[in-house]
Amino acid sequence: MRDQPAATASFPSPQRIRVRWRIFLFLFGFGFIAYVQQRSLTVASYRMMPDLGLTQMQIGWLETALLVGYTALQFPGGVLGQRLGARLTFVVIGLIAFLCCMVTPLAPILLQGAALFAGLLAVQLLLGASQAPIFPVSSGVFEAWFTPDRWPLVQGLQSMGLGLGASLTPPLIAWLMTAFDWRRALAWTTLPALLLIAWWAWYGRNSPSEHPAVSAEELAELGAEPPEPADSGISWPRMWALMRNRDVLALTGSYVCMNYVYYLLANWCFLYLVQERHFTVL
Repeated sequence: MRDQPAATASFPSPQRIRVRWRIFLFLFGFGFIAYVQQRSLTVASYRMMPDLGLTQMQIGWLETALLVGYTALQFPGGVLGQRLGARLTFVVIGLIAFLCCMVTPLAPILLQGAALFAGLLAVQLLLGASQAPIFPVSSGVFEAWFTPDRWPLVQGLQSMGLGLGASLTPPLIAWLMTAFDWRRALAWTTLPALLLIAWWAWYGRNSPSEHPAVSAEELAELGAEPPEPADSGISWPRMWALMRNRDVLALTGSYVCMNYVYYLLANWCFLYLVQERHFTVL
């Protein structure tokens, strides 16, 4: 358990705020970049289809592959992230996602036809799987770095980052496609992820007690680290009890309804407006 040294001032010091919120800024930026990476293909598909000979059905399968990987690895990814720690997890999944996004514009150089489609399908599946642990692991970071009264705030602010990423991606990709081409649009928009990953590898820590820049004042405010549960194993009886919980079922049902509408619009609205309603790309 962490010792609780006495606070040295009645007001929070700038250094304490700086460390804590720099950690948050990474999570905000990582969520932002993740949604840019996820939504880029949706907009770029307008130019990819004629260039690569892909159909709308195949684009639909690519979008589905991303969501299948994303959904299937949410729970296992969260468990793995908890065991590896947030610092290593974000570096690994960030690099995998970056490579997936870079492979997409480069794949047509080596592959054609059915082989190209199969390769893109595998890349999208891996991209979704690599981004699945982001929010489970982020929740653990928030728990370690913020007091309980701040959890709703930081969770809400991170969700705002997702919305910003999703909303800024279409005009950004469309502008880059118009000025250059879809390959460079996909490559250039994922390059900032490398800077973010490098910064996190250098500055990020799993908990405040591991960070050299965290003051005694901040440790005192956060209090003692919670002890490890006596039995934190995962078992089928526990899983079954969780799946029968009314609150969990209600939240899951509402999330399914919300995401059906969201992904329908997010994945197809751009193509519909451009192809069927003859909107300009910009």
